[in-house]
Amino acid sequence: MLALASLGVMGLSVWAMARRAAEFNRSAEFSDLLAEPVVRREFSWAGRTVRLADGRDGAGRHVLRLHYGDRAELIRAKEPPVRDLADLGLYKEWLAVLRLRPRAPQPMAGDSPGTAAGPSAPGERLVIVNRLTPEGFDPETWGSVRRAEWRFEIIELEPGGAITRRLFRWPRTERGEKSLARQAAEPGAAPHVLELARLEPLRERTWEYQAALFAMPTLNVPKYKFQGDAVSALGWTLPAAGFSVLGLLAGLGMALAPGRRAGGDAAPPQGSQR
Repeated sequence: MLALASLGVMGLSVWAMARRAAEFNRSAEFSDLLAEPVVRREFSWAGRTVRLADGRDGAGRHVLRLHYGDRAELIRAKEPPVRDLADLGLYKEWLAVLRLRPRAPQPMAGDSPGTAAGPSAPGERLVIVNRLTPEGFDPETWGSVRRAEWRFEIIELEPGGAITRRLFRWPRTERGEKSLARQAAEPGAAPHVLELARLEPLRERTWEYQAALFAMPTLNVPKYKFQGDAVSALGWTLPAAGFSVLGLLAGLGMALAPGRRAGGDAAPPQGSQR
């Protein structure tokens, strides 16, 4: 009886769980874009020439000079081991040029890896994502492991010719976000703490979050820990399914257990000693 009752509860909860997950995925507005890295230093986008060249700013720091049509801007980036190479290969894990477009079953005609000539579809974007490690730390050592203090500059080349720049920080756990807010509220808080507290964290499942992954070291890419997935919508169905499985196993264990004699163990013969 216990096994049959648990089986019925498990069937009902799993059915309800599947319906809730399907409804969540239908109504979720998550970004579903295909990211294609562009490695060439010069290419065409929206009818304008895009060119990226190594250079120095007024303080002698390494920068990338971005030319988009008749616009030019400087991007402060980590200096590669060798400057002025033919492509952007040495910027891997620090800076990436990405073509983001709606996911399609087959590649669009005329496309080739490492190039960008669009936009050829609504919602298509061309962005440059640049990872900035915390100031005062060697980017190759301590700066590379202090992920909670990483900042990501998202530079978008709009089809109309404009260049927009936004700065984000890497998201923390709920406990980490509270700790950052508490540190920023203390008198005499460090300038880098105040800056981090002002920045908007990257939100999971957005195209900005997806783009930031391309500017991260391969070994430091975060594990899948999204909070906004279908599990958050399961409610009572998840524990009900779990407990019903335990009840089913207990019922089957009792049903399959070997029988015992009603009288228990026989009494030893009279006068026998042990």
